[in-house]
Amino acid sequence: MTRRQPGSPTLSRREREALQLIANGMSTSQAAAEMKVTTDTVQGYLGHAAGKLGGMGDRAAAVHRSYVTGALAPPDAEPAGNLVVTSGQLRVLHGMAEGLSRQELAAGSGFYTDNVRGEERALTALLGAKSPAHLITCAWRQGWLGPESARGSKSATTPPVA
Repeated sequence: MTRRQPGSPTLSRREREALQLIANGMSTSQAAAEMKVTTDTVQGYLGHAAGKLGGMGDRAAAVHRSYVTGALAPPDAEPAGNLVVTSGQLRVLHGMAEGLSRQELAAGSGFYTDNVRGEERALTALLGAKSPAHLITCAWRQGWLGPESARGSKSATTPPVA
């Protein structure tokens, strides 16, 4: 059972289930098959959950916010040891967790939008993530994201930076 923080959003059982499946790397169609509903229904659950989590329509940000607020139980830590990331990759990761678009990330970091996309792809490959939402879960497992990152500090555990 998920332990919610006082004042955290209350997601319905189905909203939590849909968000958890997406956080675990399933596609919308895979989650729909698992839940025995249509993809439109899953998208509806995810939209409602995102709205309750602060209006963020971005799934990656909704997953991060659900962990921070306790709406979903954060994943257990499973650091992989000697993974090295660039400072640009960390900026992209934290921006994704905040719900920033690639264009907003590019404008705020001095990157081109294609560079942001490249950094996201590199992180996805490094962590074996299946989607941006799953990337957030993988980063939580590494300790690179945590409750502290929602309050503006870099991360729970800063990985080695190249």
